[in-house]
Amino acid sequence: MAQTDRVLMSAYIKDVANRFCFISDNEYLERSRSGSLVENAWQMSPAICELYAKQLLMQYYCEYWGAWQYANAVMLAPEGAARNVFSKIVREEYGHALLVAGGDLARDIVGPLGVLHVNPAHPSFRADSPQGQFPILRIFQHNGFKRWSEIVVYNHLQDRSAALQLRDFASGAFLPWSRVLEIIDAEENFHIKHGERWFDKIAATSEGRRILQEDIDKWYPHAMDVFGHPGGTSRTEERLLKFGIKKKTNDQIRKEFGDEIMPLILKHNLGVPEWTYRPNRPFA
Repeated sequence: MAQTDRVLMSAYIKDVANRFCFISDNEYLERSRSGSLVENAWQMSPAICELYAKQLLMQYYCEYWGAWQYANAVMLAPEGAARNVFSKIVREEYGHALLVAGGDLARDIVGPLGVLHVNPAHPSFRADSPQGQFPILRIFQHNGFKRWSEIVVYNHLQDRSAALQLRDFASGAFLPWSRVLEIIDAEENFHIKHGERWFDKIAATSEGRRILQEDIDKWYPHAMDVFGHPGGTSRTEERLLKFGIKKKTNDQIRKEFGDEIMPLILKHNLGVPEWTYRPNRPFA
């Protein structure tokens, strides 16, 4: 069979599946609750597929811009070995963006169901949809890092908060998405350990603790803001929870984040600033 024929046949099969092979929302919910898994995006209803598509797009934006911000800061590393390790983190973050956008996952979850039309080759991964372009999280919109300790604190906080959220999404019923998130999470664990090691190293001196405290005061509020407004759920979060795409509320994950990060900060006699939610918090 010629390549063109194979492509047309694949498109035809997926079109048939799109019309006739959906798992109903209720069946998907039951699968999620029972631990059963869905192997193909084109088995899901448009409503559920749209929720996954939004998460995929947001994940791509965050990975891409996170890699870009880190890449611009590599030369702030204090030594050649540190630059080499941090360059590896940059490559992995960019690789996460390609993993999300560049393979069958993006094509299958976005294209066949006609929920969103995406060109993964475009630098901004533009979504030609009624919702328009999906914004990146506020914490990725900063103006760059000024010193190595700031990168370390950002790494220490943001990569940890991201990993906690990814693990929650990985527990959903859509197996291809879970597989991708598990790969990303394994590498994020290395990034988290990198931040911890350098945080402890810098905190070994009084001057190091002084500058770390300044950087914590800057980045801790942004890291907490990532989880959204406390004490309530948005309409999107309610739907994600309803269908088991995520299992925990943002407030629950924010508490887990605090429980993990506070001992790591307090052991060096450092603290965190008082926090109140600000969706468009300025960068100092």
